[in-house]
Amino acid sequence: FEHPPLPHVHQPASADLPPSFPSPRVQPAIPFLPLSLPTRNCNMGQACRGARQFSGEVKVIYSGDSGGGRDAKRRGESASIFTLRNNNGMEVRLCDLGAAITAIKVPDQYGQFEDVILASENVDALKNNSNFLGVTVGRQCARTGGAKFTLNGKSYDLTCNDGGKNHLHGGKIGFHHAQWKGQPGCDSRGKFVVFTYNSPDGEDGYPGDMQAKVRYTLTESNRLEINMRATCTKDCPVNMTNHAYFNLNGHRAGSEGGTGIATHRIVIHAKKHVETGPDLVATGKFLEAKGATDFHRPALLRPKLKEMEGDTATNGGFDHTYLISDKLAFDAEIKAEIDSLKQPVDAEFASEKKIRLAAEVAAGRNGRRMRVYTDRQAMHFYTGNFLDGTSKGKGGIKYMKHGGFCLEAEDLPNAINLHHKKGVEKEFVPNIVGPSTDPYKGVIVFEFLCDMLQLPPT
Repeated sequence: FEHPPLPHVHQPASADLPPSFPSPRVQPAIPFLPLSLPTRNCNMGQACRGARQFSGEVKVIYSGDSGGGRDAKRRGESASIFTLRNNNGMEVRLCDLGAAITAIKVPDQYGQFEDVILASENVDALKNNSNFLGVTVGRQCARTGGAKFTLNGKSYDLTCNDGGKNHLHGGKIGFHHAQWKGQPGCDSRGKFVVFTYNSPDGEDGYPGDMQAKVRYTLTESNRLEINMRATCTKDCPVNMTNHAYFNLNGHRAGSEGGTGIATHRIVIHAKKHVETGPDLVATGKFLEAKGATDFHRPALLRPKLKEMEGDTATNGGFDHTYLISDKLAFDAEIKAEIDSLKQPVDAEFASEKKIRLAAEVAAGRNGRRMRVYTDRQAMHFYTGNFLDGTSKGKGGIKYMKHGGFCLEAEDLPNAINLHHKKGVEKEFVPNIVGPSTDPYKGVIVFEFLCDMLQLPPT
């Protein structure tokens, strides 16, 4: 390929491309499916004509031993899959078990659609989702040191689900194993589903009855917008995120014998990452992103992963939290994209914090690209180091090490245990939500683009 330069993501090196493949000309930095290629009409039934009118599909799936029936959901043996499509042909599937993303279908430069999400749509696999494939994570994402914290003079012991020492991604139940209630709809931003979960006082050791909501919106700009909200009857720390695993070559590339993520190029707009101990718990300090951990310029993953092979703490890969930099060089295109994200959403989800471009990824061969925007402090980059074939995806595919990557927009981890300690960086401030506070709100946006094939004139 002879690619003109893109503003943020470098094009694949010739070594990443098949030697016999022709050298087409491409049109860079545009949303996928331009007018020169055929588009798919939305086939979701009656089009949206009014606010909150849903036009989509809902499918119930059952546990293998449930026998089905209307009582299966009450027994926790069924789940619902919600399908959203826009007029460009982009498709998103969401599940109420874990408020999870289970599929995102986007095209390559030839208009061929692939599902780029590593996930399962099997109830039993979703209920035993030890790798957190696609789920909403909370009450607190990342690791809470010692599986405990102190708030307002009271100590709380959390469920211990990380090496017998720490609390990981909300605990044994968390938001990831919860059965959420999904409510679909449609408004001026696009088709959406709002998931709601009421976490009872004491669940996984946390105080207060917490109501958590997540709204997923698929827009005609090929964005999946995620708006998160939480309230609580007692003061409680909260730090929510989404744990989707991506492979822009398609989720099958994450299986044994697949290409994995080595040919992806990534930019993370950060120059510092969080220091962690040997158990990957944040210490409250930052390290300069340099060498293998430096992604503030476009970087191919293959050599980066090679450099990390000997890291026993991360199991040979990236499991790093980057502090998003405010000193970003947005060009006019990126500024316009961010400004468009400030359009109103439901008042209960509207966030006043600044939305920033946090990361960009390009696949090695097919022209697919994605951007991640967020109003959160940090971006946790994880390269699927603990995928070992035990997590089965759609079609029974076994996902393997480095089969997918996660870009988890979040606030700084373990802040509830660090903010009061001497020498801790000032950015480590926990989010506390309670009866006298404003609701917790957060925004994550996954935007998909493609460098479409542009045929030479005849």
